[in-house]
Amino acid sequence: MPEIERYTAIGCPKIHLRLYSSVMRAQLIMFFPMSLSGAAQRWFASLDASRRRTWDDLAQEFLRQFVFITVIDVSRRELEALRQDPEKLALYGIEEGIARGLWPESSPFDSKGKKPSGKQR
Repeated sequence: MPEIERYTAIGCPKIHLRLYSSVMRAQLIMFFPMSLSGAAQRWFASLDASRRRTWDDLAQEFLRQFVFITVIDVSRRELEALRQDPEKLALYGIEEGIARGLWPESSPFDSKGKKPSGKQR
């Protein structure tokens, strides 16, 4: 731990907090690369020093670079949940497949609430 004068309840507590905060934020910047590996470590190594001068800057750049990963994971899970039996999909045309309810979010009714006749247009 870096040398910070210990607070003894004498003096301004706000000054102590500011000093402690600035020293610890510098520590966050210094130790953060050790929490990375692989592609994240390569990203950090290529990050321009001007973009990681403060902890807030570094945290913002990190999120900007990697926050999309959570969106992709959710989308991938959603797509996997939508798997259809390929044999059933190949047997029917689009309109007939919709009429048979093979697409879960599709309605077997047209926009006027009528069932389709099953005839291909």
